[in-house]
Amino acid sequence: MKKILTLFIPLLLHFSLQSQQALPVRFESGTEYFPENFAEIRKNNPVSLAEIADGFYVRYVQCRQIPTAAERAPLESAGVQFLEYVQFGAYLLAIPHDFDIAALEQIRARSVVPLQSWWKMARNLREQPWGDWAVHGDYLDVEAQVYPHVGISRGAERCRQAGLQVLEEGRQNGYLQLRIRRDQLDTVAALPWIRHLELVPPPSEPEPSAIFIDCGRPPSLTTPVVAPCTAPTASTATTPSAKNSTAKASASWCATTAPSARTSITRAA
Repeated sequence: MKKILTLFIPLLLHFSLQSQQALPVRFESGTEYFPENFAEIRKNNPVSLAEIADGFYVRYVQCRQIPTAAERAPLESAGVQFLEYVQFGAYLLAIPHDFDIAALEQIRARSVVPLQSWWKMARNLREQPWGDWAVHGDYLDVEAQVYPHVGISRGAERCRQAGLQVLEEGRQNGYLQLRIRRDQLDTVAALPWIRHLELVPPPSEPEPSAIFIDCGRPPSLTTPVVAPCTAPTASTATTPSAKNSTAKASASWCATTAPSARTSITRAA
């Protein structure tokens, strides 16, 4: 009997461990396994003042099943914002600081987890070398997204108060462009109003503009300005035979040497 129990107990522990790891959360940065901690969190929900921005703190909440719109509605009425979904069953929530966390039982919460800084960073920030266009000595240019409950202008104000240089404020989607110290990347990503960071894209090259060469067709108001055909014309000849010869030469030049109206020559804009 003792021998059977000795074999059975490790088996139970094995299945228990598997059940805790049965719901992987698949971030772009890699797969994570959240602890099954909601029973403890509902009794004691540790939220520090440093995590609160404009009345909200942010958590990933993993549910045992995908909640329906009807199940989410009471939470949304209480001010909870469902910001994004990560497979499987994890939601990024902006939670009012005075919200009763026990109410998450309505959506069968399994885990309530604070955000890690690297979850907020795009691959082009996590992996080096960075593009030369974004590096300025000890500083790095990044695109940032702030949470909806913070807003762009308030997010920019908070960044300046934190000593960050704001290069640009967008008009939508929480967009900011920042210049930050390279050694403070993790610190900036961990700020409670920052939702996402990525490297600024390389500067775009100017698109070339096209001019067209046409032979003998006058430009109209609806066509591009064209370069004149400079081949010799029949009008410069002095005899009928010369006129005929010159006209043929002109037609041959336009057909073989000069690009047609459908051929474009590009120049820098």
